[in-house]
Amino acid sequence: MDEKVVIIEVPAPLDMEKKTAASVKEISKFPLPVKSSSSNQKKPGFRMPLLSVRVVLGWAFLNALAVALTLGTIAVIVNANITIPSSIKTSKFFQGPELTPAQTADVDFLWEAYLWSTLPEGVAATVGLLLPRRYARGRWSLAFLAIVSVTVAHCMNARAVSVYIAANTGGISWGTILLGCAAVLYLVLDLLGLLSLLIGGPEKIE
Repeated sequence: MDEKVVIIEVPAPLDMEKKTAASVKEISKFPLPVKSSSSNQKKPGFRMPLLSVRVVLGWAFLNALAVALTLGTIAVIVNANITIPSSIKTSKFFQGPELTPAQTADVDFLWEAYLWSTLPEGVAATVGLLLPRRYARGRWSLAFLAIVSVTVAHCMNARAVSVYIAANTGGISWGTILLGCAAVLYLVLDLLGLLSLLIGGPEKIE
């Protein structure tokens, strides 16, 4: 009886490793999509809008310019002997309340303090705007000095408005209401500029 010999070819281990590596490379070409959990995604929180150093300097410069223009207009009216129409003089919008001597002294002091506060404010803002951006630390320091001066000036203004409101025993005029709203708005903008400088720091030179 003849014996049949069956020969089974077994691939070498090296060939198996090559085939396995090739199959892994083929699979890696088609990455499976990974779903990220919504709980792991962080929602962006509230961020306070920060003003740049240049914007803060511009705000201080505009305030100083407004005071200078107001004083210039008053000086022209007084020196040129310009007559003011009687309708404006008798208008309730422009008429102020009757102040006591103590209240008059307070308003005069606050007005002088307001004017003196605008002096460093205008100088610091002007120099800061003229400085190149490479002097970031110097611009920041001048902006900080300017915004502090603006805040002090507007605090004096708000205090003077409160004196006028206290003197209006018969009723507050529209002019006083507008001055009060403007004083609050100015202080809010001053606080925003001050916080922007403290949080943002000097400008980044790219």
